[in-house]
Amino acid sequence: MTSPDGITKPTTWWPLWLFSRFMRDWTVGAHVSCGVCEGETSPVWLRSAKDTPWLNVSATLGDDGYANVAVVNVHDTQDLESRVEGVCGDVAVFTVTAADILATNMEGAEEVRVQESTWDGSGNYAFPKHSLTLLRWKAE
Repeated sequence: MTSPDGITKPTTWWPLWLFSRFMRDWTVGAHVSCGVCEGETSPVWLRSAKDTPWLNVSATLGDDGYANVAVVNVHDTQDLESRVEGVCGDVAVFTVTAADILATNMEGAEEVRVQESTWDGSGNYAFPKHSLTLLRWKAE
């Protein structure tokens, strides 16, 4: 969004930026086993059409040899821990979230953004509440 004072990146800009940058080339089948949301959904009819798991996963293998796994945690109050199989070495982590699930990016206030970190790939990974996390590592 543009204004006379500059550019504001809306909340949806960050996931779109990550997906356009990393989630390309070859789709990889991903399986997740986790609990499902038992409460109301928006739109309301969604619960009647299918289960709504807390974690939603998609994965790709890039022509550059990197595995990319995007995980959305839709739980509004709880981080969810999971084993991530196939990880080789250090993992670049890109997390899109904010302190409040209702946070927005408006002119002068960018509450939702990408936080970059690394993970050594061992043990389980805790996906933060109400977030999108993209894990990226060199596949062997």
